[in-house]
Amino acid sequence: MKRNRQIDGLRCIALAMIIAFHYFYRYNQIYNAGNGEIQIFKYFGVFGVNIFLLISAYFMYIPLKTNGDVDLKNYYKKKLLRLWPVYLCSIVIICIVLYIIPLPGRMVSGKDFIYNVFMINGYIGTPYVDGAHWYLTTLVAFYFVQGILLKARKLENIYCLAIWLLLDILCNILNVPVFKVVMGNTYAGAAVIGILAGKAVYNRSKLSKSEWIICCIAFAERLHFGGIVSCMTLLVAAGLVWCCIAGRLSFLEKKFFILGAEISYCLYLIHQNISYSIMYNLEKYHDSSIINVTIAFGVVLLIAVLLHKFIEKPVQKQLKKVNLSYIKSFN
Repeated sequence: MKRNRQIDGLRCIALAMIIAFHYFYRYNQIYNAGNGEIQIFKYFGVFGVNIFLLISAYFMYIPLKTNGDVDLKNYYKKKLLRLWPVYLCSIVIICIVLYIIPLPGRMVSGKDFIYNVFMINGYIGTPYVDGAHWYLTTLVAFYFVQGILLKARKLENIYCLAIWLLLDILCNILNVPVFKVVMGNTYAGAAVIGILAGKAVYNRSKLSKSEWIICCIAFAERLHFGGIVSCMTLLVAAGLVWCCIAGRLSFLEKKFFILGAEISYCLYLIHQNISYSIMYNLEKYHDSSIINVTIAFGVVLLIAVLLHKFIEKPVQKQLKKVNLSYIKSFN
């Protein structure tokens, strides 16, 4: 499936919305007792996250050849190697910055740091080095389920996707901690919608009646667990992704958005707590939030660019050289 550059551009927009939410709403909610919150940004976070989840799931669709089998070990290795090196560098940098410039309520112990290194903290309930990293927990859960479905050759089976969605709903209703996180933590619906969109595009077909029903169940899940605003943002996010698939948002192909998309993973990983730390400590000297935000964003943007150039790009280049194909043929 040819990569859609408009969807990449939309990823840049999603990240901008998440950053705006953290800078102009969430920070004031936490550290200024709600004073200074800009209400228009209140729902930017959930909107941006829904776009991210849909895009990630859209690219999760992998059509299998009839004579192919899936090597789960290589599949998981390839996925984790794309995520982990930059992630490891980011949590080390965050801990160093917060050690030098303390941020109340955001420090973690050495034990919690180790849990974060192995990406298991979200599954056992220990603190994140950076709260924004909960998204990685959900993404890894998506990959875990996707790998099983690929191995069973059931990723295209709508009944298996429906079972995944219903298991996610059931685990959250029963509040089974580990299983509800593994199943997607109420976000399996976004994954299912994205996968079905990828399938429709690859096969150049419309969604079937059964697939539309599953999508409706996915929106109902979001309505039940996230509320009407979260459900509506998922609906709008799905509409935007589909507009990109249809090629109707050509302005997102401009270089600015593509460059933003290229560093989006690095910037997402380090944008929150480092910025909070800088903004919190700068307030001791002056109260200009615009200056504080500008300085904080400038710092994390520089770090993100460096991470992308010296860690993410070399890792991606190396992955292309190393044979980690997880589709093997029967002989």
